[in-house]
Amino acid sequence: MVDRVKYTSADSVTPKLLQNLFGVSKLLVAEGAENTANEGLAVTMALIWTDSCWFGYVEPSPGLRKPSALYCFKKSVGGVGTRRWRDEPRKGEWFEVSHMYDQVAPATDCGYLIVNPVQ
Repeated sequence: MVDRVKYTSADSVTPKLLQNLFGVSKLLVAEGAENTANEGLAVTMALIWTDSCWFGYVEPSPGLRKPSALYCFKKSVGGVGTRRWRDEPRKGEWFEVSHMYDQVAPATDCGYLIVNPVQ
């Protein structure tokens, strides 16, 4: 990617530049981090997606016969559960909320995982 924009006016490779280069309408950059320190020690944050990238087609309007690399099914009726109780020793009301959803990959040939793209 750097060689594709080396002699242009671009200073660096940005997500917007990649979006235009690939000709896609939406580009998401994974920026998730996790605490890799042992419990009780100082926080050490590390990026989850370090040297990997995933390209895939995700259908904008899901349907039964529409291919997509990923779908997230969410139960709409009764899918959100809420539990409420009073805790007298702590003198407060407590709420617990749960969601019911399922993530599936129905058309795995619509996506690609690239590991170690930079050599």
